[in-house]
Amino acid sequence: MKAINVKRLCVFAAPFLLAASAQADVVTDWNQRASEITVAHQAGPWGQAPMVLIQAAVFESVNAVTRRYPQAGYLKLDAPAGASIDAAVAAANRAVLIRMATTQGAGIEAAYQAALATVPEGPAKADGIALGEKAASGILAMRKPTGALPVFYRPITGAGVYVPTVVPANADLPPASCWVLDRVDQFRPAPRRS
Repeated sequence: MKAINVKRLCVFAAPFLLAASAQADVVTDWNQRASEITVAHQAGPWGQAPMVLIQAAVFESVNAVTRRYPQAGYLKLDAPAGASIDAAVAAANRAVLIRMATTQGAGIEAAYQAALATVPEGPAKADGIALGEKAASGILAMRKPTGALPVFYRPITGAGVYVPTVVPANADLPPASCWVLDRVDQFRPAPRRS
């Protein structure tokens, strides 16, 4: 049996591996960009909430175009035939980020313009942008806080009383109604039968 030349194999395989790793879809690309923008913002009580809202808006826009999950989603959007998914995803990300990561406006706009530059001009692009903006507006309206001020976590204690050293997750998140469940017991397991 002939020995495999590892160097030749690596030289041959490298372009294919690099091409495969460079080809991410638009949702994954924007997820990375939005994560970086959100981390750079890090102000206010929202924490990582923009990512949740972005992903919901992106799902609504892409699902409106593909109609892959007709029973899923909150907004039940109708997309014009041929609407650009790339433009819709870019617009949904921009619309949420511009409202929630307010200190990162220049970076958001640069990422948005760079993404749109790859989409051909025409009705598909315009329809995709309108769809992404509509999805983001709908999701943001559903998540509008109640108006209550955030409660900043400050442990109150006395001598000899344990105080948790980790700040509770989302302790500063403004109160908002649940939008994932119809009722609080929706996924509670049924009673166990003997």
